[in-house]
Amino acid sequence: MKPVKVTVCTGTTCHLMGASQFHTLKDHLDDDVKPYVILEGSHCLGFCGSKDLGQAPFVLLNGTPVARATLPKLVRWVEKMVREEPFSDGECPEMR
Repeated sequence: MKPVKVTVCTGTTCHLMGASQFHTLKDHLDDDVKPYVILEGSHCLGFCGSKDLGQAPFVLLNGTPVARATLPKLVRWVEKMVREEPFSDGECPEMR
């Protein structure tokens, strides 16, 4: 098991686009994964201003920016990252 740091953008746009629900992430994770997840909020991550970086809401997963994050995607990705399981093609969290 490998620790995963989840940094949630709490800027206005990300908040309104769904990041407000990400504070419940740990409630949705399997019990064996929860101790390995560090969940924190951050002031605006500054990604909204760039057209090349995708759309809100944004999070960082171990420092890697992820656009258009959703709670179900975060649960799936974080559990795989903690368990060090491979991602299927097209599933890997990345800036989109």
